[in-house]
Amino acid sequence: MDERSGETGPNAEIEKILAKGVTFQHLVDFVRDRFGANAWLEILGDLKPATREVFTGSLLASCWYPYDAYAEVLDLIVRRHLGGRPEAARDIGANDLEQSLNTVYRFLYRAGSPAFIIRMSSLLWRSYFNVGRMVVVDSGAEHARVRIEEFMPPSKAVCWDIFGSMCRGLELSGARDVEARHTECPLNGDAFLGYEATWKMGR
Repeated sequence: MDERSGETGPNAEIEKILAKGVTFQHLVDFVRDRFGANAWLEILGDLKPATREVFTGSLLASCWYPYDAYAEVLDLIVRRHLGGRPEAARDIGANDLEQSLNTVYRFLYRAGSPAFIIRMSSLLWRSYFNVGRMVVVDSGAEHARVRIEEFMPPSKAVCWDIFGSMCRGLELSGARDVEARHTECPLNGDAFLGYEATWKMGR
């Protein structure tokens, strides 16, 4: 059974996207930790065979896997456990960011400013995806505007998953009262994914 909570882009574009396995691992952990082992087994049972094969195989953190498989699971989680609202995938993105921080990166987030973290995120984009690029359009002490070019999100939930990761990064770097918006989206006919945020400084 194929349950998708968000709109999908052209398959030809989706199939080109690969992502690192560490993100897939965090998605599995999110379901098990938040909703229990049985919830994960139920999701596995309703996946397309190719997607199930990805998630039941040996997921290696540093290897590349088809991102449409990630999106299929993400959409099922949103539909079944997060009220069917793609925006709720922000929680999953925030968790992914938290879990991705090893000792070195955690120190950088704690020691760096939000503007520094945004610049670093743009440089690290291709460490997690094989396509696209994150461009910092405008950045200051308490505001930023970024866009992700040449990247077709497989569903709306993916847009908010990425958004949640970015917002959590700002918070961990000292930003408070973060107000952020998802401003442009290829699934709405825009040329790129766009996000903007304002915040106040102070831990």
